[in-house]
Amino acid sequence: MRCALLPFSALLVSVGLALPLAAAATASPAPSCGQRSAGPGALVRGTDAGAECMLAAFEHHCRPASYELSVFGVDTIARDSFSLRARGAGCEVVLVASFEVVPRLRSSHSAQCSALVRQGSQILASGCMGAGVPHQVSLTGPG
Repeated sequence: MRCALLPFSALLVSVGLALPLAAAATASPAPSCGQRSAGPGALVRGTDAGAECMLAAFEHHCRPASYELSVFGVDTIARDSFSLRARGAGCEVVLVASFEVVPRLRSSHSAQCSALVRQGSQILASGCMGAGVPHQVSLTGPG
């Protein structure tokens, strides 16, 4: 009697244990609007294009999008990660804010914000609710 070795995936299919293709696939992240960083001092990398991208995605039927703003000090890093998600008939801005004093202390807070708005030259997440997060957070950062 001859015995053939089958690949593991073929063996799973033959015994009916294969996962449906949709269940095996991982969820893809939201399309990125990029990132911007500022500091230390007057150094700025990136433009307001990422914040503009987020505002456009928010205003156009809550298209999925993500964006990150980092602000560096001499020994600190403040990082705000924004993403959009549909909530009922509207749109919600999910914010994860972290602050780090290098190399020791790190804190992280999350919030849900109800809107993205333009205020002068700034684009702000407003109506933010979450412990340790202000009610308005800038996507454009300092300067």
